Amino acid sequence: AVEEGESLEQAGAREVLEETGPTVPVDMMRLVCLWESVYPTSCEGCVQAGQVKGHNIIVFASVSLPRDQRRNLRLQKLECDQCAWIPWESLLAMYSGTGPSTIKSFPIPGFQVCPTSSDDEEESDHQQLAALIPADIDSQQLRGIYPNAVGEGLGRGILFSISVVVGLLTVCA
Repeated sequence: AVEEGESLEQAGAREVLEETGPTVPVDMMRLVCLWESVYPTSCEGCVQAGQVKGHNIIVFASVSLPRDQRRNLRLQKLECDQCAWIPWESLLAMYSGTGPSTIKSFPIPGFQVCPTSSDDEEESDHQQLAALIPADIDSQQLRGIYPNAVGEGLGRGILFSISVVVGLLTVCA
């Protein structure tokens, strides 16, 4: 969330620190797009629930992670269990509009949360960052809207922001 008095770029840099560990310079944050998110996602779902349960404006930003900050990479245990830095060429290949049936599965070097053996960890602590271990992520996990054919996928807003980043969609300012 954007805190009172914060710019969107300041909020983005703070969220990167809180959710993944690295410190990124605020002046390197670049706004990509905005996405309106409503839950439930359909009129029928809202009628069934009796109300809109959530309504957010999500800000997508891009930033290059300084090399010296990569060693600080962690993930909030309660929100994520895997992450990957996807090379530009791979991102273009995955989202170039050639269609999922023509894209072969390939491994993307990534990370997963390191399993812990401690039973006394506070499970509800959203500030708790977990160490990561290297792990390949199958490109098919990152294709399509959740849930896709392999039970994974991305949210529509994330797919929209990727299409903006790779230049498949023109957004008017």
